[in-house]
Amino acid sequence: MNVLDIHQHLSLQPTYGLLELEKDYDVRIREMDKHGIEKAVISTVEVFNRPRGLEDTKRINDLIAEYVVKYGDRFPIGMGTIDPLYGEKGLDEIDRAIMDLKFKGFCWSPRLLGAFTDHPMMIEFVRKLAQHDQPALIHVYSESMQEEPWRLQRLAEACPDVRIVAVAALWYWSRIEQIMDIMKRCPNIGIDTCVAPVTMVIERVVNNVGAERLYFGSDIYPALNTPTFHHCHQLVELQQSPLVSDEEKELILFRNARRLFGLE
Repeated sequence: MNVLDIHQHLSLQPTYGLLELEKDYDVRIREMDKHGIEKAVISTVEVFNRPRGLEDTKRINDLIAEYVVKYGDRFPIGMGTIDPLYGEKGLDEIDRAIMDLKFKGFCWSPRLLGAFTDHPMMIEFVRKLAQHDQPALIHVYSESMQEEPWRLQRLAEACPDVRIVAVAALWYWSRIEQIMDIMKRCPNIGIDTCVAPVTMVIERVVNNVGAERLYFGSDIYPALNTPTFHHCHQLVELQQSPLVSDEEKELILFRNARRLFGLE
């Protein structure tokens, strides 16, 4: 069965070049092949040094674009990032990344940027995505007050025309219940399968909000050129579930993602 993973991170620094991209690819592709992941969406993780501020962030976006150009057969989609603390200067970078670098949206971890999910500039950034008809992937990390689910609801309600995917949100029952309740109120929010460690959580999401709003995401992130994990449990749980139909599995594994990124 085809698999399009919407949630992979590429660890970068502004000083990196082709050699570092090649090293990452060699480790990443072995891990993907081991787990049976055909293609993936690639984005950075916002822990890079930025002594030059916006210029360093632009360099990171350029490196993601280079990765997609070089390895587009397995990584057909790149997503950008921009720091809300840059203020309105960041809006031009969103335009550049989508129009010139051909990105298919932006991915944010607000806690790593020193901001809240519902920061005023986050709202402006996501509204800018609406002008390009591109989605936003927003981390909802369980141990961060900056990424609380209610903040995501505020963002989604302020940007109803933008498709938002809550990533890394399936950590424990109380958080999962909060996210599903918010999804029922905000039809523009989807969710990915990362981390999904608790019993039957994929089936619970499918039953409560529908397979059409669930996306496969692994969170593969081979930092220091080492594999992320030995066993991609989210993928195995989904593929082996007798309670999720083959049609629903196709939606989650690749069809929803293709629709999200305008590939069909």
